[in-house]
Order: sequence, then C-alpha cells, then structure tokens
Amino acid sequence: MPIDWVAHNNLEDFLGTGLITENNATLSYRSEKVSIFGTGKYAYQKGQVPNTKLSTGGLNLNTSYRFTPEVQFDLNLSYNKVKSPNYPRYGYGPKNHMYTILLWMGNDVNGQELKDHLYIPGQEGYRQANYNYAWYNNPYFAANELNQVYDQDILAGQTALTWRISPEFTIKGRAAARQKNLFQDMQSPKSYMNYGDSRNGDYKNWDSKQLNFDADVLATYIKQLSDNFGVTVNAGSSTFKRDYRELYQTTDGLVVPFVYNLGNTQGPVKATNTTTEKIIRSAYASVNLNVFKSTYLNFSGRNDWSSTLSKANQSFFYPSVSLSSVISDYFKLPAQIDFVKLYSSWASVSSDLDPYSIAATYKKDVTYGSTPSVTYPAGIINPDILPQQSISLEIGASMAFFKNRLSADVTYYNVVDKNQIIDLSISQASAFTSRKVNGNKYRTKGLEISLTGNIIKNEQFSWTSTVNWSRAIQRLEEIYNNQAKYGNLKKGDRADSYYGTVWEKSADGKVILNPNTGMPIKNPFPQYLGYFQPDWQFGFANQFKFKGFHVNLDFDGSIGGVMNSTTIEKMWWGGKHPSSVLYRQEQYDAGKPVFVPDGVIVTGGELTRDVNGNITSDTRTYTSNTKAVDWQAWSQNYPYQARVTESESKLFANVFDRSFVKLRRLSVGYDVNKVFKLKQLTALNASLFGYNLAMWKKVPYIDPDFGVGNDGNLQDPSTRYIGFSLDFKF
Repeated sequence: MPIDWVAHNNLEDFLGTGLITENNATLSYRSEKVSIFGTGKYAYQKGQVPNTKLSTGGLNLNTSYRFTPEVQFDLNLSYNKVKSPNYPRYGYGPKNHMYTILLWMGNDVNGQELKDHLYIPGQEGYRQANYNYAWYNNPYFAANELNQVYDQDILAGQTALTWRISPEFTIKGRAAARQKNLFQDMQSPKSYMNYGDSRNGDYKNWDSKQLNFDADVLATYIKQLSDNFGVTVNAGSSTFKRDYRELYQTTDGLVVPFVYNLGNTQGPVKATNTTTEKIIRSAYASVNLNVFKSTYLNFSGRNDWSSTLSKANQSFFYPSVSLSSVISDYFKLPAQIDFVKLYSSWASVSSDLDPYSIAATYKKDVTYGSTPSVTYPAGIINPDILPQQSISLEIGASMAFFKNRLSADVTYYNVVDKNQIIDLSISQASAFTSRKVNGNKYRTKGLEISLTGNIIKNEQFSWTSTVNWSRAIQRLEEIYNNQAKYGNLKKGDRADSYYGTVWEKSADGKVILNPNTGMPIKNPFPQYLGYFQPDWQFGFANQFKFKGFHVNLDFDGSIGGVMNSTTIEKMWWGGKHPSSVLYRQEQYDAGKPVFVPDGVIVTGGELTRDVNGNITSDTRTYTSNTKAVDWQAWSQNYPYQARVTESESKLFANVFDRSFVKLRRLSVGYDVNKVFKLKQLTALNASLFGYNLAMWKKVPYIDPDFGVGNDGNLQDPSTRYIGFSLDFKF
C-alpha cells in the first residue's frame, strides 16, 4: 500500500511546554526572650517530556530562647521533600527519547500514530507498537509506560546551647542530625528495550537511608587588651558519624503485565544490600589578633582522625593563616580613593577515602547450576594510603573610589593538590587492572576580578552595574614515580588537555585516504585537540531603577575551550544531520557515487614514529584523491569514527570551540500596592522575568552551557523560562 512521503517534526511534537510554580511564605516573631523565624516552600514542575513532573516542598523553623542574658538555647528544624512519580531518562541509549527521536527515527515516521497506539492491538501489555522492534522504543510508550519513582525525605535538626560565663569567655555546645531517606523504583513494561535489561518486563527498587550526626563543643575567649590590640581565641572538638544503608531488589522478568511487584517475578528475586559507616573525630583551635582595629591576623589548626584510613595514617593535621589590613586607615590617600583593603591567606586541607576502600572483599558473582561463585576486586588496594592534600595561597585587594561610586575586588589564588589518590593502571597479566597509590601533583592558578559601579544615581533614575571576570588553569607538575606520562599527559601539561583519535594527515594537513576504499585512515596515536576549560569566564549584571520600576539585565559567558559533540557525531551516523542529505539525490540520480573527498593518497616513502607517536622521519609522497565514494559510507565514517576539528572541516566537524554568551536574565518589577493602596499590605511587588532568553555560540545545534567536557548524555534542546511573581508583605 503506497504511503505518502511526509516529513514530521517529531521532536517538536513530543516535547511540550513545561510549567513551574513556586510558593514561599515567611513568618517571624521576636520578643525580649524569644525569637522565631519560619519559612515554607512548595514548588511544582511539569516537565517538557510527557508524563514527567516533580514536586518539592520544605519547612524551616529557627528558634531562639534566652533563659538569662548569659544563657541562650537555639533550636533549628527543617524538613524537605522531593517527589517525582516519573522523570526523564538521559544518557546514550534507547531509554533516552533524544536517542530515539533525534538520532534514529526518520522524519517519515508519524509520531502522532505512535502516540495514539502504544500497543499492538490485541497484545496490550505484552508488545509495544513501534516502527522498529529490534533496537528502539516507541518514545510515547517509553514515556508513559516506563515509570521511575523518586521519593526523598530529609529531616534535619540542630541545637545549640551558649553560655557566656563572663564578658570575655563563652562556651557553646552544638548537636545536629540529618536523616535522608530515598526510595526509587523502575517499572519497566514488557517489550521495553534497554541495553542490558530483559524485554520481559522488570521491577527494580532502591531503598536507602543515611544518617549524619555532628556534635561539637567550642570555647571562645575575647579580650580587648588596649584600644589598639585585641585577641580572640577559639578551641574545640567535634565528632562526625555517617551511617548509610541501601537495599536493592529486582525481579527476573514479569509474569503478569502492569503488576509491578517483587512477587510477580518469572525467576528468583535478586537482591543486594550495602552498609557503610564512617567516623571522623576532630580537635581545632584558632587565634585572631586585631591590631589598631584595622589589621587582622588569624592562625588556625585542625586535626582529624578518620576511620576510613589505617591506624598509622588516620590522623592528619591541616593549618591555616590569614592576614588582612585596611590600608586606607593608616595612610592618607588621594581624595578619589575611599577605601583600600589588602588580604591574604594560606591553608592546607586534607581529605580521606570512602569507607572500606583499604579493605579487599569478595563479591558474589554468577551461580553455575547450584554452585555460587565470588570475585575478587580488579584493583589492588593499598592499606597504607595517605590522605589527599591541598595547599592554597590567596592574595587579594578590595577598593572603593569616587565616594563609593566604583568598587573593585581582585583575587589571585594558587592551589597545589598533592598525594592524590589515583588508580594506577597496571598490566592485566598480573590478574589486576589497577592499584591504588598516592601520586601526581597538580597546581591551579587563578585570577578573579569584580567591578561594581553606580554609573547613574539620582532621584528619578539609577543604574548599577557589576562585571565579573575569572580565569583558572590547572597543570600536572609531578607524575607518580617520575614516569614520563600519565595517560596522555606529560609533566607541565594542562590537566584538562583533550586528546582524541584523529585521521592521518599529510605534512600540509590533508586527510590521507585509503587508495582502495577512499575512506580516511586513523592515526594510531591520540592527538592533542585543545583543552576543556574556558580561557576565561565573565558575568555582566545590571540593575536599573526608574520611577519605582526595578529592571535587572544579566549576561554571562564562557570564552575558549573545546568540546566534542556526541550528539552531532550520532546525527551523522544516523542520517539525521541536516547536511547528511547533501549528495544523496545527486548519487541517486547518477546511479553511482559522486562525492570526491578532499584528501590525498600516499604514493611512496615512509613514516616513522617514536614510542610516543612523535614523527621522527617522514619521506612520504602524495597525489590528490580523485576517487568518488559512497556518500552514506563517508558520512557514517569521517565525522563519526574520529575527531574532526573546525579547522580541519567546517562541514564535518565534531570538535568545537565551546565559547558562548547568554542573556541570562531579564526582569521588570514594580510595587503595585502604590497603585491599589491596600491598607492590609505594606508592599505588593509584582515582576515579570525571563531566564535563558538568548544565546550567541559557535557550536551548532546544541547548548554548550551544560558543563565542561563532552555532551555524551544527549541533552534536550535549551530551555527558555518566562514567568511572573507576586511578593506580598504584610
């Protein structure tokens, strides 16, 4: 039966308009002895993906009771809830709607028919209706029939008792507990397709509980010894304990469809449980010196004892020192300079491991008939591992000019990370894949600058603007055991250097092609393609006030850095890239390949490399390629099987400059009670706002503002938020 060739915009039809509502309330009371402050919040979000939503809510209560002028008791309680009956799934695979619709579903497929027919008639509950039954899911079937529950409760409480024994001496005791309960399940219908899962339906659940307990005692002594010298001394100790429990259970296929219960399993229920416990005990002290009321010198030290390290190494100490001084209090400065403050700090901090990381234990593996088996960890543990250490130095200045119309903050920092805990790869002939060691040293240098200016300021109109600029670079300074390389990195390289598989090139940069197939040839050695982190980042925030109106206009951006797009690679592979149709019709009309790749064929000579892939000799000769190749074969090979930069090919690039600039926020607000003049209200602030309103970028099709690295999770299209708010004040 002939079917009309009609293109459908299935992604636009699938994704809807999301909705977010948020309600907040605040109450407060204060008397001579009692202080109470409470807040409540409820938010609801309807997702863009069908059948997805999220509800969040919370209550916070902060109370204080003063028994006497010297004794005060504080009690803070909070409860937060996050509940989603179903949320979208991401990552590369058939569980992701972007995988199916964007990459593999042809535009000739009518998504509306898939929406109207989730199951094959007569096989409801057993077999989904789809255009392809081998590799993909009907996206509407997956969205509506597969459900994942996320149900989280967090209850936290903190108490503090403060006793001011004398005007100079105070003791405070605090105790806090935080209980987090999280239940998740996955209800997979029969015929649902996902890598590694049965297509007979499935029910999984994860039930975890985590309890954190903190208690500490802090003594403080404050003494102003003279008009120009004061001292503050703090000393205390604390205990932290974390208990974590998780139970995982899963069926082995479902007997009856739509019944998601462990008892509805075809085979035996599989279950595992995890129990961990961690304790850290600490002692700490600090001394603060106040000189001439404008210079502040602080010394502090802390020692931790961690249960996750061996007895020989479980104790580690980290000190710090800081100095700040208001220079403008000591020297007469030009009239244009109002304020100058210099500050610096040095600190050393350490971190331990996850529980039981220094113990090797067997884990249950497959069962052969009635005989169970166990496996030993693939990595060699190190019971003598040391805690990681970071040493930081920070220097900065704060300044104000022109009667505080202009202010500036500049901060430089230098952070050294050493004793890094790494899993070092070893020969698998040893029966292991890695061993845990302390090694490698990294240094991060960064600069942050902030400028705030009251550009215009009068009764009718004001404009305040803030510009932020930052840059940070991390380099590998030392490699474990003085080895020549760590992965692809050498000593002195940027830690965020990106290496990838590329195509072989001639000396003048032409792609080398196979003389028989016409396809490009891979370089066997990974090549440097740039670095992930941006060269610099910036923010530009503006606030305008005009006759009672408040306008906020914010921009920010990230300049430099590279990213590899899995989305664009897969679009070429699946024939969904807009440019993948370029030579299809010409080839069809000609009845043979017509696309001639721009490359060269090796005609003679030899290429030699050292063990690191560096070219030591190249006597190769070339001739320009004249062979036409199949367009589909080229499109599924050249822009997909290796990394292609924009400088190599604008058309086929999959590695891009990640630079972007965004109009992050635009809001307009006004106290409409000035119009309505309701006596019950002190203010009624109404505002219209928009977030993520516009973007200027270099990478096509995707939003580079997803974080540093590559877009391996197949993100949804960038979302624009538009809304309004009302703020009642009584």
